[in-house]
Amino acid sequence: FLKGAMRDFGWRLGLQSVTGVLFSTFILGIFYRSATLYHPQRRAILHLKSQKRKIKDKNKSQEDKLPFFDFSSLKSRTFQIILLSSFITSLGMFTPFMFLLYQSEQEKEVITEGNQIQTYLGLAWVCGVFMFGLLIVKNSVDCHIGRQYLCQAAGLTCGISVLAFTSVQGTNGYLIFVWIFGIFAGGYQYSLKMFVFEKVRARNFARAWGILQMSQSIPVFLGVPIAGYINS
Repeated sequence: FLKGAMRDFGWRLGLQSVTGVLFSTFILGIFYRSATLYHPQRRAILHLKSQKRKIKDKNKSQEDKLPFFDFSSLKSRTFQIILLSSFITSLGMFTPFMFLLYQSEQEKEVITEGNQIQTYLGLAWVCGVFMFGLLIVKNSVDCHIGRQYLCQAAGLTCGISVLAFTSVQGTNGYLIFVWIFGIFAGGYQYSLKMFVFEKVRARNFARAWGILQMSQSIPVFLGVPIAGYINS
């Protein structure tokens, strides 16, 4: 849609049309209603909340409030290792998402299936998340696979597929790479998220995942331009 809009209306009107389509999704938030409104014991829940509010200490000290910037998760040695590994992996993990379509156009693959490469990559990502999610949720005692090993195997497979991409030729080669890389890239992200959740627990997961996302954004910001410079 983005490419077609920019081709038909120009880059300015094309980007504006894409923005308009994306903005229309925010209207759906107007129709959101909390599930507690339909709870069969809603009155009892509201009564308990009001009672809790009445007995709450009004002179609550400021020390009990959570700090705006909380880096307590960084004290964990395991989480520090996860941050370092994700930082290194992100240097090349997201580069194919940026340059795959451009590379296919440079090699004239757009004549056949090049327009659908990004679609296949997105579908492969969804399949990878679904498959690795089943492995984590349906993990039996007899055949237990740790989340750490799933994360390592997915990251290693992504690296091998990117190395093998240099010898890919033709439409079939592109599609094979897209499906292999997309499945294991989606599986890597999902297993990494579940692995962090397992190590820091639910209480600190939101802050820990935010820090990990920041550690991934820095190598993406640096790795994609460097890869483009090397490729040119």
